[in-house]
Amino acid sequence: MNPERVVDIWFRDGSNRFGSGYLLTDRLILTAGHVADNSAHGDPCIIRRWKRVDAELDAALLWRSQYHDAALIRLDTPVAVDLGASPVFGRVSGGHASAGTFDCASVGFPRANRNRQNERIDKHVVGQATYAFRSGKFDVFSTNARPVDVEDWAGFSGAAVFRQELLFALIVSVPEAWGGESLTAVAVEPLFEEAAFRKALSDHGLGQPKMRKLRHQRFYRTLLESLRRHYCFIDRNPQRASFESCIRAGASQGFIFSGTRDDMPELFMQRLAAVPEFREIVGDLAPERAVAKLDWIEDFTITDSSASFAELVRRCASLLSLPLTATWSPAAFIKALQQRTPAAIWWEIEPNRMGPGHSELLGLWLDFCAEVQQSGRLYWFACWLVVEPPSRTFLPAFLRPHLPDPGVERVMALCSAAQRTAVLSPPLGPIEIGNDLRPWLDRLRQYVPLDDEDHHDLHEQISRAPPSLSLSQFTVTVEGMLHNADTQ
Repeated sequence: MNPERVVDIWFRDGSNRFGSGYLLTDRLILTAGHVADNSAHGDPCIIRRWKRVDAELDAALLWRSQYHDAALIRLDTPVAVDLGASPVFGRVSGGHASAGTFDCASVGFPRANRNRQNERIDKHVVGQATYAFRSGKFDVFSTNARPVDVEDWAGFSGAAVFRQELLFALIVSVPEAWGGESLTAVAVEPLFEEAAFRKALSDHGLGQPKMRKLRHQRFYRTLLESLRRHYCFIDRNPQRASFESCIRAGASQGFIFSGTRDDMPELFMQRLAAVPEFREIVGDLAPERAVAKLDWIEDFTITDSSASFAELVRRCASLLSLPLTATWSPAAFIKALQQRTPAAIWWEIEPNRMGPGHSELLGLWLDFCAEVQQSGRLYWFACWLVVEPPSRTFLPAFLRPHLPDPGVERVMALCSAAQRTAVLSPPLGPIEIGNDLRPWLDRLRQYVPLDDEDHHDLHEQISRAPPSLSLSQFTVTVEGMLHNADTQ
């Protein structure tokens, strides 16, 4: 809502009729029809804009609906100030309205709110609007303002009601039976069914006004929760294709893929876990557990590689629910795996966090995995987190012994050269909005209840993102857009 567009209206024909309104253009004001009751086309009135109480603008009635409590008033002279973008209208059709409750806000000029000169001044009202499907109107319950006397709501009629930036209704009455707690508002959408209303808007530069579906306040929150569960289906097609071809060909069960932390490799693993061929092999576990993540040894420096290796094997056995034992040889591990469906694990290799001793530990671990995988019972995935190596030149001498172990890269190079029966998959990369967005949104409709308009709106909003983003940046961008979805 733009306060610069809010106006105070009264007719100077001795009827003492007054109300509130909203500038749709620099000359056209939308208000309640009864504010102009008994007035004829062209009857004059006075307009005052928001804080500009001294500026009285001449205007006249342009149109009043025969079917709805709504009217249009036309200023004799356009307002000089820049009003910004034209309002976007909210509509309630499509089967959603009957169950809809919407946070809303409105600004008007009730008689209860007056200054020392006894002039009505603006009052900002916030509350909730619930669509009553039998009456086709909204019940608006104010949560921050309520006059002592119901009659003191007078003057608030015609105030535009907004759901964030969507203008969707007009205040038209105050049912006395509810003691002023409830206001009645008419929906704006039916006005567009009247040819004279559409013509008036067109004559004043609003020939094709924007209109969006009014969604209940939980819609975007629910949608966001669903999207978070399905980010794993964005892009990653080259990596998945590489994996699936190996599965079908019965090739290696060890895989190495690279990327940055912003590429969110954990989502790639979730996606692989959803591949039907893989689920048939590893069993019907929950997607996030179909490929279990093995936490690497946290210590920067490894002082006892044998003990750290034994700890890694123990962690792996625990992840795969294998019996506890003091030591594990590859043969014993394979024998334990025979008692269950084939297993899958993955871990991250981050060279900058792997100091002295990690290359030896990694060598022991990859030897173990390579031997166990020959049994056909273990799939393993190593995610190589690409990072910029720190410079030795600018580090003080006392820090140089704590540089990452350069042998880690050599071990990985041997492994990726297929000397340890590992397949090097295509690296993870950025999300290309133009190529990757629509397939993802199309797939979403299998899991998320999006109708055609929801799907179109979501695509339109996200397509405004930069053309290329890391997956982490993409998720942040999408979530930020949905938090402010009604303002786009």
